[in-house]
Amino acid sequence: MSQREKPDGAASPLVAVAIDKDKNSQSAFKWALDNVVTKGQTLTLVHVNTKPSCKQAGSSSTHEGRDLWHS
Repeated sequence: MSQREKPDGAASPLVAVAIDKDKNSQSAFKWALDNVVTKGQTLTLVHVNTKPSCKQAGSSSTHEGRDLWHS
């Protein structure tokens, strides 16, 4: 885990939350705020925006990729 240095010289862990258009992203963001991030600590949001390529549209590879995440 990467560390960031505070003004007093102490290190605090880097916290990043990946978000997308799914409503579960809001839950992940809130969980991180409630359970991981401390007052004054920086939280990095990584916005994931995926679009199927023309090659993937309508092919079985799109469904195979989806199965990796929803199995």
